Amino acid sequence: MRIKIFLFSLFSLAGCASVPPPAPPLPVAQPLPAPPPPPIQPAENWLDRPITAGNWELGRDALGPFAAFRKPSANAEFLVRCIFATKGIKLSRAGSISENGRGLMTIRAADASKTYNVTNDSEMPAYASVETAASDPQLDAIAYSRGRFLVSLSGTNDLVIPDWPEFARVIEDCRGP
Repeated sequence: MRIKIFLFSLFSLAGCASVPPPAPPLPVAQPLPAPPPPPIQPAENWLDRPITAGNWELGRDALGPFAAFRKPSANAEFLVRCIFATKGIKLSRAGSISENGRGLMTIRAADASKTYNVTNDSEMPAYASVETAASDPQLDAIAYSRGRFLVSLSGTNDLVIPDWPEFARVIEDCRGP
């Protein structure tokens, strides 16, 4: 009987014991977001930069033949146009320059570089343009520029343009007989 009382007392005390509540879950450390990648810096040598996306297209209008470098369904980023009346070549870069409408455009070929004084065209969309003689040696340097040439106009991104045959074709047509 003592054993029964002892067991009864033991079970009675066990029933009075409280079970501690479960411990709250430990906070899960959230991983920190990865830092953004550093901005891509243009290659020191422009010949190492990737070519600007786009294609050359040939055309002809009342002024003469032209070639436009553009992305599909977009305005031309760069135009080369023959002005038959003056035997001149008009080079135009999309964008406009300073408030007074005058600025500089540098065109670099693999072996030559030339800076031109440009003015804003009154056309829309805006272009900064220069007219040079079809005999300008820089045009030959561009046409034979190891696959690409660079067009720099202040206030715009540089264009690294492939020197496909369309550019040379406009120059040759303008120099023709």
